Amino acid sequence: VKETKNFGAGAGFVSTSKIYDFEGMYDFEDRLGFANLLIGGSYKMYKPFTKGSIYADADAVVAQHGKIELDEYAVFGQVSKTVLDNKLKLQTSLRYDGHSNFEAHISPRVSGVYSLNDFSHIRSSYQSGFANPTVQDQYLHLDLGVVYFVGGSEDNAKRLGLERLFTDGVVATVNADGTTTYESEKTDYLVAEYQTSYEIGYKSLLSKNLYIDVNYYASEYTKPQGSKAVYDNTTCTSNTDCSNVGAVEYTINTNRPGEDKLHGVGTTITYNFDSGYRISGSYTYTDMSIEPAKAFNKSTGRPKNRMKFSLSNPNVMS
Repeated sequence: VKETKNFGAGAGFVSTSKIYDFEGMYDFEDRLGFANLLIGGSYKMYKPFTKGSIYADADAVVAQHGKIELDEYAVFGQVSKTVLDNKLKLQTSLRYDGHSNFEAHISPRVSGVYSLNDFSHIRSSYQSGFANPTVQDQYLHLDLGVVYFVGGSEDNAKRLGLERLFTDGVVATVNADGTTTYESEKTDYLVAEYQTSYEIGYKSLLSKNLYIDVNYYASEYTKPQGSKAVYDNTTCTSNTDCSNVGAVEYTINTNRPGEDKLHGVGTTITYNFDSGYRISGSYTYTDMSIEPAKAFNKSTGRPKNRMKFSLSNPNVMS
């Protein structure tokens, strides 16, 4: 069955996909005199090709719409400078990203490190970023027999002629009394997920042998990526029990409603023995959903409390 390029009947697939990746950067270091400057850019081209076994690129689709081809490009710059007699190091960066399927994004980052002395430092940072959907999230077209997956990009829906899943798909809703109703619902095409993060921390060498690091961080995710079950309105209509009429159900990629928020604290303590051995212990507290009423996820796969201990000696084999 591996030769059958259809997961409903076999296990085979085809992939002659290619990725072209170019990037470069130049560090001016201190040549400008007033600050250090780093600039760079990158370009990436994706050319997936699976002959319809994974993506929306079967021969008939390619004949009408062409092969799938994606372009990503970016330019970025980073400036750093020390002030206050070299006690405070400031750094800021800006990145511009473009994509053939999505809107362009600008991502800033600002950070600072203040040295109380040669052994104690306070740090803080703010950054805003995003994550574009992967090629699979955008162009998946996979019929597993029991599940039918469709990527969430607008281009993918047009290639497959399945715009109706997004404009007027039928969605099942479980009511408070346990009954299920089916209603037509518009679903947005997949877009980038956004993240904003803050962090503040302190690290210090308290003595010749004792080191400590403490930090607090918070992150907020908007338009987090997920999936949604939708019935084809040509096989099932509103106010019909779609589960009993042989309706075709699709799982489409889209952005989830709500906001995912995460914050936590971490502490690491390390003691170096004169013999060369090192003992270290860390504790991390992670909490999802600072505002549960607005959150899509009420929990995370990470444990709320996590502790780790280690004993090491880098010279034990020398």
